[in-house]
Amino acid sequence: MELEAWYGDDQDDAVPVRTAAELDAVLDEVAAMRGRVIVHLKVARPPSLDVRRMILNVGLNGDAGLGSLFYRSPSGAWYSQGAAADPSVSELLYYYMNSDTEYPLDCEIPIDAVRRAAHEYRSAVDTRPSAPGWQPA
Repeated sequence: MELEAWYGDDQDDAVPVRTAAELDAVLDEVAAMRGRVIVHLKVARPPSLDVRRMILNVGLNGDAGLGSLFYRSPSGAWYSQGAAADPSVSELLYYYMNSDTEYPLDCEIPIDAVRRAAHEYRSAVDTRPSAPGWQPA
């Protein structure tokens, strides 16, 4: 199934993602950016209203080797569940097209797990990817 990837501040059109290589190219580009950046993935031409409501936001922080996930479907919304939050951190922000989005303090997981989840989503958008763990939004 073809996905649309949205992530750049100056992006006028979605980047089409049809293959694993195209998804890797998007993830590599975003992981090379500074800070925590979100790639918004959704089905390009959803066959139904339920599929249109399914999205995966893939947060990447290439400098730290960490990332996060946010998955939404008609049955609910979830964030990735990582290790216990650092008590000195009071806010965790990821950026989507230059807009800050607050995430749970314990949502960060290894970047390899984030990438695997993105590939799972590309293969089966109607199923929440397996990740190290999930927590309700």
